Amino acid sequence: MTLDVLDGVLIAVTQQSLEEIIKNSITIPLNMTNTGFTLPDNHQPVTHYHNALSQPLPMPSPYCMQLDESWNNWILSYNPKCIFNPEAYHPGGSGTVGNPPDFMQFILALTSLSNALSSGKLMDKMAKYYITDLD
Repeated sequence: MTLDVLDGVLIAVTQQSLEEIIKNSITIPLNMTNTGFTLPDNHQPVTHYHNALSQPLPMPSPYCMQLDESWNNWILSYNPKCIFNPEAYHPGGSGTVGNPPDFMQFILALTSLSNALSSGKLMDKMAKYYITDLD
């Protein structure tokens, strides 16, 4: 949910769709040609499974799960087939799909001093403690 709020801020500031932001700032600079929010209908990346009593079962689309009382008995809905619908909502926290070589390209960019996204290792910047003592 927090990432979806950040998505809304980025969209408002840049006046671009989240898909355009991701393409322009990450996937194009890193040549991640097989990563995005949608896939062609004829491409099935994986079978999604959910936990069942005796063994994992293929997840129907949509899949609804009743959460327990610690989650106010909310119902969680997940639709694995939305990656085939270009008109579907693109959540930044869980909406992209890609292949292993693209993901490795992304990981290498996070850990490399020389990368297309930043001068210096992004992991060092992400791990830095930015909050100071306010006393």
